[in-house]
This record gives sequence, structure tokens and C-alpha cells, in this order.
Amino acid sequence: MFFRIATALAFVLFAAVHAAAVPISGLYSTGVDDSGNLLAIGTADSHYSLMFDDGTLTPRAITPHSAWADNTDDFAQWINPSSEQNPAGTATFSPGNYAYQLTFDLTGFDPSTAIISGQWATDNSASILLNGNATGITKPERGFVFLDSFVLDFGFLPSVNTLTFLVNNTGSSNNPTGLYVNMEGDVSATVVPEPSTLLLFGIGSLGVWFAGRRNHRKNS
Repeated sequence: MFFRIATALAFVLFAAVHAAAVPISGLYSTGVDDSGNLLAIGTADSHYSLMFDDGTLTPRAITPHSAWADNTDDFAQWINPSSEQNPAGTATFSPGNYAYQLTFDLTGFDPSTAIISGQWATDNSASILLNGNATGITKPERGFVFLDSFVLDFGFLPSVNTLTFLVNNTGSSNNPTGLYVNMEGDVSATVVPEPSTLLLFGIGSLGVWFAGRRNHRKNS
């Protein structure tokens, strides 16, 4: 009996420390709202910040350029720094690097178990950075033609993380640019047990030990 109770208590503590994987909160595909529904064309995508030449732009859900990879699904859509009046993939922008950034917090989780997977397309070439570090995931100059799959399973922090899609708009004059990302991620809900949990476990263990000693003496 003592062994069974001790085993049960150990299992309870293990369950308090280790839980099943859960979706990464704050991770969003491009062009969706907080519930994952597609934004209306022209609506600002508040999940992403957009930097260009040390300035801040507003990324919006847009009607894609006819040359871009098809995105007829209901999970993501193209975004770029178009104006609200002309939210289109045909709008033109200065050549240079456009940094689309998304932040999410893994505080209380085990970052070594985090994984993000998805598909992306870009106009033009691009690379993915995590917390400012290159991941080796890139797109060529004609990155807008196909949706390419990617998996990211390293480099996460046990706090706030910044995921950057660095899109280079090539050319010598203004031309179209944009970003499409359809992704999801999860992380193991491994948390450090609260002191109260450890205290209760300790009290319970002592109680079981004393009960076992008492029964042993009675049976002697």
C-alpha cells in the first residue's frame, strides 16, 4: 500500500511539471486577426511590425499580385506596406530590406521543445531570423513563385522571442514587394512547479512515510 501511494504522489508531481504540448501563444500567420480569421483587404496586420530604413511602416492585408503564389486558403494572406486606399500587390515600393517582425512569449515553457512549421512566399528574396540570429531558412529572388515549407526548432528563448522575416525588394526602382506566411507552432508546457506544489508533495510524502511506519509497528 505504501509503495502504491508513494508512486501515485510521484506521478502527481511529475504531471505538475510535465504537460502536453500546447500552441505557441502570440504566433500568427500573416493577414489574420486574433482568432485566426482573414482580415479584410486593406486592414492593418497588428501582429507584425514592419521596419524599412530605420522607419516604421504599416503592413496590411492585400490583394495579391497575379504573379505571386496562389493563396486561396483561409489561414493566411499576403501583406505589404500598401496604403489603406490601395491595398494591392501591384503597388510599388523602394528597393531595400523590409523587416516584418512578430513577437511571442515562452515564459514558463521549455524553449528546447518549441517548434514552428509552415509555408511562405516572398517578393523578392528573404531570410528568417530568430532573435536576431540567422536560421539558414531563405528564399531566392523569385521567392514569390512558390510556397516553400520551413521548420524552425532551435534558437528559442525562455522569454520574449522575435521572429523576423527579412524581405529584400530587389531592383533599381520602385517595384512590388510582399510577404505571405502560413504557420503554426507548439511548445511543451514544462513549467517549474510552484513552491506550494512542492510543499504539498513534501507534506504528503511525510504523511505516507509516517503511516507506513505506524502500520509496520502494528504488524510487528
